[in-house]
Amino acid sequence: MLNDDLTYGQRPTTSYMKKLIDRGEYLKAFDLGARLLQEPLDDRLEAIKLHALCLSKLGMHEEAIAKLEDVRRLFLNSDSDMHALLGSFYKRLWLEQKERDSDSAKKVLSKSFSEYMHARELGGDYWCAINAATLASLLGREKEADRFAEEVLEECWDEYNRHGTSSSFWIPASLGEANLVKGDYSAACRWYKAARSHIGSKFGWIASTRANAELLLDSLSPAEDIRLKVLESIPRVRIALFSGHRLDQPGRLSPRFPSESSAKVMQKLKKELIKLKLDFGIASAADGADILFHECLQGMGKRTIVVLPSPVEHFRKKIAASAGDEWTLRFDQVIDKADYLEISSTSRFDSEAEDIYSLCTDFMIGSAIDIAESFDADLVPVVVWDGRTHNRKGGTAYAVSRLRKLGYPTHDISIPIHVKSDRNDRPLTPEGEFSYEEMGIYEPRSRPIVVFTTGMSEGSEEDNASRLSSLAGMVLEICKTNSIDILSSGFLPGELYLILESTESLNELIRTYRTELPRSSYHSLVLHIGMVIRVESSLSNLRDQYCRELDEALALAMSLHFPVDVCTMQVKSLISISSEDGSHYGYRGKFETRGGTSLRIFTIT
Repeated sequence: MLNDDLTYGQRPTTSYMKKLIDRGEYLKAFDLGARLLQEPLDDRLEAIKLHALCLSKLGMHEEAIAKLEDVRRLFLNSDSDMHALLGSFYKRLWLEQKERDSDSAKKVLSKSFSEYMHARELGGDYWCAINAATLASLLGREKEADRFAEEVLEECWDEYNRHGTSSSFWIPASLGEANLVKGDYSAACRWYKAARSHIGSKFGWIASTRANAELLLDSLSPAEDIRLKVLESIPRVRIALFSGHRLDQPGRLSPRFPSESSAKVMQKLKKELIKLKLDFGIASAADGADILFHECLQGMGKRTIVVLPSPVEHFRKKIAASAGDEWTLRFDQVIDKADYLEISSTSRFDSEAEDIYSLCTDFMIGSAIDIAESFDADLVPVVVWDGRTHNRKGGTAYAVSRLRKLGYPTHDISIPIHVKSDRNDRPLTPEGEFSYEEMGIYEPRSRPIVVFTTGMSEGSEEDNASRLSSLAGMVLEICKTNSIDILSSGFLPGELYLILESTESLNELIRTYRTELPRSSYHSLVLHIGMVIRVESSLSNLRDQYCRELDEALALAMSLHFPVDVCTMQVKSLISISSEDGSHYGYRGKFETRGGTSLRIFTIT
């Protein structure tokens, strides 16, 4: 994570805006762009283009197009990048519209082609030409498609001859796409296969290449065996979703994963992972199988994503206490080499409450499914376990059960130990075991958090309170009518928050609020998940729920400057594995919490 945020009073720049876009903070970049455009700028066009790009990244393609259309007359014949960007916005809009309104979508597609063509005429490179070639082919404009494809073949072939295996992925990929436009399927396959070795870690490029190839194949309608051959030459990314047993704790009645077996497990695991031909993997980082999995993939030069149930330092202390210095060091090395780190909850628990780990497991599964869908990838669940089921939530058996219910068979790897196992394999109860009852609290549970904002106005406190009161009445009526259980609720200036009883209640709220709650009654909606502890000794008998993540949801809600309904990745993950509500979730960027945690945000449409 870059640690170069603007200091107080520092002037924002387009270069800083680019950094925000590159690291996925589109909401923050959008707000910064709005500030930039209120000032006199030497690079105003660049700021406008970046602001429009933010809008498109936020799923607001029509608004992005309108922003560039407003200024295109001033730069009609001087900026090829602006026309290429406008072409990309029209293309994304076409992809959204083509299934709903084919006539309108075709007009949008024609505009996209015209913009790419104009960008090429102004000196745009092969990227403009290959897009123009593909779109011309989709429009049935065969002569123009062939002309642009020839330009791509000539330009990219020269580039490939100069740089060979060090060429950018897009050089051989564009040669493949240009040959496909011309109907030379054998040549297209050869270049697509060559492009795969140039991909590096940019797996999203494979999805984009496959998507364009599928569009062209739909238009060209070759024989089915040719279609399959072309798509097989652009193999999908393979993502491993991993779960495995932790090391046995002292006092365990029967061995399951003794630490002395770790070297044999790693050897067996590495052999199996090589066979699976994986591109990257997703797993937690507990001592035992998780860390071995990351070490194997990272040792093979593959990318890994780490998902933890709590903040890094807190989780690290728990590993140090249970597994010692060696595994703590290995944990540090895995985290340092990981490409990305996700945290299912920012709460810190000393206990081993099951919901803490089941939330992490569900979040990891949902995230993996989401990543696989976004990359058009194959998801390969891999588990290291003893093959036995347990009633406990959150462990390896729980992950296997979840995955199988979702239709994902697991690739099972057994632990090579030669000791007879006892069915009663729970650890011995340690002295001083954590007791919630003695502390006067209930065991933590993961609960949905819902925050509505009314948009703080300049009116009186009476006006603001009245708007919140009216909103609360409507929300309460919706919850009563649809049997949505509210665990806790409250107000802050401009905000109404609810903590719901269950994910089922959240599913029902998502299903009903759009039709039953007037959009004019609230400004923004935020959905989040948090670990909630119920406190018995509540002073008011009203606000007796303690939840660290509630603050995150409230802060996120107040940061939204334009009307929008959003959810965090935690919610999106849980919804994706528990409900088919018909909602679409569009990535909106990241929100940095005060504690430094990065929450991924999605619009709900």
